Amino acid sequence: MSVIICTLNNAKQLDELLFSISDQNVVPKEIIIVHGENDGQTRSVSDYWGSRGLNMVYKRAQRSLVIQRNLGIDSSTGDIICFLDDDVVLESNFFKSLKESYEANDKIGGVQGTITNTMKPSFIKRTYYKIFMLDSIYGYGKLKRSGLPSFHRPTNHTVEVNVFNGCLMSFRSIVLKKYKFDLFFENNWWGDDFETSYNISKEHKLIQIPNARLYHHGNASYSRSAKVAYMRSKNLKYIRKKHGLCRGFNKLFCIWSDLGQVALYFILFLRGEGIIYLKNWIDGNSSGD
Repeated sequence: MSVIICTLNNAKQLDELLFSISDQNVVPKEIIIVHGENDGQTRSVSDYWGSRGLNMVYKRAQRSLVIQRNLGIDSSTGDIICFLDDDVVLESNFFKSLKESYEANDKIGGVQGTITNTMKPSFIKRTYYKIFMLDSIYGYGKLKRSGLPSFHRPTNHTVEVNVFNGCLMSFRSIVLKKYKFDLFFENNWWGDDFETSYNISKEHKLIQIPNARLYHHGNASYSRSAKVAYMRSKNLKYIRKKHGLCRGFNKLFCIWSDLGQVALYFILFLRGEGIIYLKNWIDGNSSGD
């Protein structure tokens, strides 16, 4: 198994993650650190854990999550490729559980673990997001008719899904190297995870398992970023077009969902948080493909 960690100037949390990897029941074949620019602290952390027995591979790449991901794929040698965010901490049987799931069924193309600290949204927020088919971190693991993801909530049993959360997704190497990550997301990373996993799910079975567990420090921390408003609008437009998600009658669901998103940004404006969210969303939607 090859583990790819794309990172940018986050040596402290990366060190915590590598400590949790060193404490695993099954240690991966290699850990590939792909840094978005030159950073001595990150290199030092990688070298330290290499001296502690982990097989560390350090790479530098252009500051772009998708380019970093694809470089990690090209550099990997394991039969399974697992992506982890640099701000997660694994429970001790994480890789053992992933490995057992792949060995149990050779039809499985990808396996995702479970984020233990995913918070259940309020009833009002859940209802609003459900009505307008907006993306959810506490959902059922499918792509909605609006083209937005519903990442699966924590569960005690294995479930089949068609979208993965980028902080803990894994795939068979032979599958992932066929698809890789779309370079459209080179400068705007939002959606690269669920778009790639959804694309793979069309031909390969994807599952989420309960026993590969981790804590994600950055879970949903970016959800109200003004920059994400632009990326979200621009990239969703591309994803819908690429996968033909808003054709015919289904176009009404996409429009309805967009109205719900615009209303949320307008509420932020009324709360005095600036009109930049709505402006960025409009700019992203108006930009060319």
